[in-house]
Amino acid sequence: MGISAYLWGEQIIVYFLLGVLYLTAFVFILKGRTEGTTSDLSISLFSLFYVAGLFSFLILMRELPNKFGTEYEIGGVWIIYLLLCIWSCDTFAYFIGLPLGKHKLSPAVSPKKTVEGFFGGILGAIAAAFFSYYVFFRSAGLNHLLIIAAFVGLIGQIGDLAESLFKRDAKVKDISKIIPGHGGILDRFDSLLFVSPVVYYYLKFVVYK
Repeated sequence: MGISAYLWGEQIIVYFLLGVLYLTAFVFILKGRTEGTTSDLSISLFSLFYVAGLFSFLILMRELPNKFGTEYEIGGVWIIYLLLCIWSCDTFAYFIGLPLGKHKLSPAVSPKKTVEGFFGGILGAIAAAFFSYYVFFRSAGLNHLLIIAAFVGLIGQIGDLAESLFKRDAKVKDISKIIPGHGGILDRFDSLLFVSPVVYYYLKFVVYK
């Protein structure tokens, strides 16, 4: 899906989802399946969109400046900036939430997350915006960097909680054991997955309109 998005743009994501819907439904019909078809079909569509579909927006973001006739390298700089915001958000959320966190954000989903840590994460993303502007990305404009940082601080942390929600629903602590001490590979990318489409469309319709 990522290669297709690179070649034909974000509309290919919709075509892929429709293709999976029709193909899976056709296979179920041929097999005569009636039990569990709704959940299986939903999982097939969601898993494709959640990983391949959302990750495709990073490729789209990388190629966006080139399509609007601006410097091609800027696309890579946007991705670096996005990663800095996410890392800074996670770091501030941890180091502010750990000593100051008194109010649980969503104890049923993630018992360690606090309201103080959540707002600390937003502060961290904003700090990354100022750092990026004054160190290496002044051409982007501070207003755009701050708006994107706000998206990262809010939506990125929602993505983190959503990943915890999926694990709770599946009744597992970790999605995989590939990375020791972490909840799995997707735990390292949950914020990035959620926020990438929002940043892409902000760049497309606001920054490069």
